[in-house]
Amino acid sequence: MSAIEKVAEVRTTMSSAGAVEVRRPGEGEPTDEELSSFPLAAGAHLPMSSPALEFTKMVTHLVGLDPLLEDGVVRLRRNLLQLLAVQEFAPEARFVNPCRTFCALRQPARFVNPCRTFVLPDAVCSHCHDVRDLDLCRDATPSREWACSVCGSTHDPEVVEARLVQVVQQRAMAFLAQDRECRKCRTERCPTCAGRFTLRKPPDELRATFDTFASIAHHFDLPYLAETCAWLSASVFGKFSKAEVANCFQRR
Repeated sequence: MSAIEKVAEVRTTMSSAGAVEVRRPGEGEPTDEELSSFPLAAGAHLPMSSPALEFTKMVTHLVGLDPLLEDGVVRLRRNLLQLLAVQEFAPEARFVNPCRTFCALRQPARFVNPCRTFVLPDAVCSHCHDVRDLDLCRDATPSREWACSVCGSTHDPEVVEARLVQVVQQRAMAFLAQDRECRKCRTERCPTCAGRFTLRKPPDELRATFDTFASIAHHFDLPYLAETCAWLSASVFGKFSKAEVANCFQRR
């Protein structure tokens, strides 16, 4: 059985079981809570709940960088937070810098993008056969579909899901098959400096990969990809329980 056939089988099974809830465009009006909620991208990983609050914090912080406008910005920020029913010194009102702070060694701060990204190379449109790189976290339309930039038709989600499953399996296999190296001399065998051995690719890198692919699976209703991420995470790290594996099929 090919990967695409497995995807079709899993999607059919999960749809019949009612584990995946899909609302097509025009199948019901959004509620007031959905309209006022923060728009979640496929790669979003920072805790954001209120668009108005995040906009207020970002704008007042940027304008407040000018020392000549600092006093006026403080009053403006206080008034805006009062309109939003948020206390001025509440934790949710504090601006969190997207850049990490400097460490003791004064290394340059690394920018933390609020949206993860994964680019699927050479995505072929089944209608016009146009080939392009597809950013699965940023190129989606509000209907959560990947549209071709040439003819406007949507990419087959089962084909995309099969390729994503293959990618995440390859990355997990590369992590398990990697060699250790000395932390001092960066060699596989170190008879001289007697340094500690560590993995070339840290586990956090694979965890971030699983989180990104699981976020894509939840956002676009890809149950086979969600099942694969949960199974590989449980096999490699052993951190997912049966309840968490079942929750991976639910849309956030």
